[in-house]
Amino acid sequence: MTVLRRPLGAAVAVAVAAVGLTLGVGGTAHADSSCENEVSSVAASDLTADVTWAQQLFNMKRVWPMATGDGVTVAVLDSGVQADHPVLDGRVLSGKAYIDAESQDEKEQNLGDGAVRDCLGHGTGVAGIIAGGKSEEGDFYGLAPDAKILPVRVSNQDPNVDRDDDDEPLVTADDVADAIRWAADQNVDVINMSLKFTEDHGPLRSAVEYAIGKGSVVVASGGNDGDKELPVATAPVYPASYPGVIGVGAVDATLTKTAQSQWGPWIDVVAPGISIAAPQHDGDYQNDFGGTSGAAAFVSGTVALLAELFPDWEPQHYASQIIRTASHVAGPTPSLEYGNGLVDPYRAVTERLTDNAPVAITEVNPPVLTEEQAARHEDFAWMNRTALIIGLSAVAAFFITVTGVAALRRGRRVGWRIGKASKEDMIEPTDDGDPISLFQGIKGLKQ
Repeated sequence: MTVLRRPLGAAVAVAVAAVGLTLGVGGTAHADSSCENEVSSVAASDLTADVTWAQQLFNMKRVWPMATGDGVTVAVLDSGVQADHPVLDGRVLSGKAYIDAESQDEKEQNLGDGAVRDCLGHGTGVAGIIAGGKSEEGDFYGLAPDAKILPVRVSNQDPNVDRDDDDEPLVTADDVADAIRWAADQNVDVINMSLKFTEDHGPLRSAVEYAIGKGSVVVASGGNDGDKELPVATAPVYPASYPGVIGVGAVDATLTKTAQSQWGPWIDVVAPGISIAAPQHDGDYQNDFGGTSGAAAFVSGTVALLAELFPDWEPQHYASQIIRTASHVAGPTPSLEYGNGLVDPYRAVTERLTDNAPVAITEVNPPVLTEEQAARHEDFAWMNRTALIIGLSAVAAFFITVTGVAALRRGRRVGWRIGKASKEDMIEPTDDGDPISLFQGIKGLKQ
């Protein structure tokens, strides 16, 4: 949602501490035997501080005595959710599938699993950030561990991988619109959409309006094409650009906007979105989850905490509280890159704003960039291209060197020595004509 920007309050308190609240989890996770794709995952014991930095940053131990998301339901429109993962066991309701967990073949669509299977891992990661319990080692946990997840499968392909035209997901914008309406009709408190469309679709816009009118807070990712050319990096994305939707950008551990995070007036707040931990659908964990998909999940988790504390609020009140309690980031706020700053769960649940009135909502148009912003983006794109060229050149030089050294060593073993080419070192062409001089340079290599 686009709002009237307001000054920020105090900075977020960053503390590295062990989490003291114990959350009960049960069941045994397993990789879905019907999923054919291979996944990259690590055990809970292998999660390092480098990937649990978001948990350290938010230090939810301070928040849970006040709210844990109890009694709140968050709809996750994604690739489904692997309900038997240890940190999600008992937290996932039976939802609805608009597409099979894996198959793209219309004849093989199995839509009867309630979306509690996930062959991609994306939806499981999002759900874990929102409502996951503590991992075995206690290093990973979600923001609202007592909230329930309602999975709605609208995708089964990685949103960060380019696809051929003939490999598009079977779901359409109309399907997603129907999924939004269905979730709203289940009286969910929050609808998380870590997905985007590049064009405005009437049915999608209408569905978002319907959900907000029903009392659901809609949170959407702000897009991951920020490192592309300017017309793409700053083009509006939907549903994040629709009025009333909380649009979310991504930052790294230094609270600097990630290169991939798109930017424009639809970014209301930012959240962790690179190299973060999240549950994987095989029962283990991803240690490189992120993008604005992960960032949106942190915001949805924060809304879930507020929904427990203030169940009678309207969607715009939750949005106002999230936006007006956002904390410091590396760049200026308010801005196109950072919105109003970093979502801050502690400030959101503890600060009581005296005039928590609905925020002003306007339409979102493509941003008008200043010369400084355009130059900064072009400089960054140039650095990316230069780094790629240098990297490829270094790899090529390495292989040339290795090949050359190997050739010289072989030459020494067989007695090669450097000398001038002689007449004997010439070869005759297969057709008629003069002899072709072959400058061999290394004695012994004769036709």
